[in-house]
Amino acid sequence: MNELVRNVNKDLSNGASSSLESYKFEDGSEVYVGVEEKQKDSSLNQSNQIISFKAINSGSYRTKDYQAYVGYKGPGFDFKHRVSGTFQYNKTKKVVRNVTFDPQLSGTFYSKSEKTYVKKHNAGTHFVNSTGHFTALKVFAQYTTKIKVACIYNGTFNVTEARVVK
Repeated sequence: MNELVRNVNKDLSNGASSSLESYKFEDGSEVYVGVEEKQKDSSLNQSNQIISFKAINSGSYRTKDYQAYVGYKGPGFDFKHRVSGTFQYNKTKKVVRNVTFDPQLSGTFYSKSEKTYVKKHNAGTHFVNSTGHFTALKVFAQYTTKIKVACIYNGTFNVTEARVVK
């Protein structure tokens, strides 16, 4: 999985807006890691009032959407763990703020639960940590997924951890 994460992050650093990497096992099952991004400009401050041109250039925050996912494809038992959200960043002030997250777990034949939270590393980097639990309903199989996304003050994000553990 570490190699898949490295390849996805390399694509992001080379300017790609999305990337998907996968690994297929001998039994035909497959794990995958992917990311997608979009960017929005904001020339409004938090109270939605128009601010001066000088403030737009030096103090405005931009908003970045992020999405990262990890999944498993097996004989009839596929599942996916996705976390998406937004964060505001300011390159001049080197600050990240207002990090949001929306975890989604999918898989027809699984009971699912998750825990997701944001941890502030410093003013310029926040981590979104999401752990998912999948339990197969018909056969005894349990999987745990982990996604950790770094939201960075320069308007970039990357996956620092992605795992599927049986």
